[in-house]
Amino acid sequence: MNIPDFFIHIKKDILDSLHAIEFQLDELEASLKPRGLTNFEKNQIESMLLPLIGKPYEWGIEVPEDTPLDKIRAFDCSEMVEWLYKGALGYQMPDGSWNQFNICERIQDPECGDLGFKKNLESGIINHVGVVINHRFLVEAKGHKFGIVKTPIMEFESSINFAAWGRPRLVKIGGA
Repeated sequence: MNIPDFFIHIKKDILDSLHAIEFQLDELEASLKPRGLTNFEKNQIESMLLPLIGKPYEWGIEVPEDTPLDKIRAFDCSEMVEWLYKGALGYQMPDGSWNQFNICERIQDPECGDLGFKKNLESGIINHVGVVINHRFLVEAKGHKFGIVKTPIMEFESSINFAAWGRPRLVKIGGA
């Protein structure tokens, strides 16, 4: 092999390596983009949230993510979302409605699994979250007076405190 052939082979190897790296970067970027849930996961959301309707609201409660549905006694809004995504679906989800808001892409037309957010009118800070279960309703831990309720999307969105709809950036626990 003469010197020019050597450089041609090196150039080819470098280009092949760059293409492989580019492909890996594309895959990584795609994994960080919000994606829709599978039909199975959407069915899980509804089946996990509907039995919670009527349970009490308890601000600040911490519910371990592996707590079975029949052992849950209460939720606050963000803990319900965290429990659902971590425990039932196996996705990373921070605690606190503000943190949950910050990991979402803003959307216009919510689907099952998307999150609805409300804000404090004085401060503008996100202070409430609910989970969309279908094109008409979401489930939210609404407060001490109401507990966990199923709310029409139109009612939630027409509230003076409504902030945005968000689609979580889904990352499986363990990075898978």
